[in-house]
Amino acid sequence: MHAGMASQSAKGLYVYDDYGRHDEAMPPDVSAMVNEVNELRQGMSGQRPLHDGRWGTATMEVVLAIAESSQQRKEVSLCFQAPAL
Repeated sequence: MHAGMASQSAKGLYVYDDYGRHDEAMPPDVSAMVNEVNELRQGMSGQRPLHDGRWGTATMEVVLAIAESSQQRKEVSLCFQAPAL
């Protein structure tokens, strides 16, 4: 079996594997918006959010490296990656 791939679908995730594409729905009570609102509340109450500026920088680095690697057809080094606290 080959490593699978995933992309966002209207109901959750499309999972691509040796058997084709499968739509894996998220449970109805799970929403990305709920997570964002909870993080906003945590930040407003003085708690450090998981997705802070450092996380955003690391995420953008990955997005840009994917595009650069695709264009140049070579591996691109990352320097802003760090474990989540």
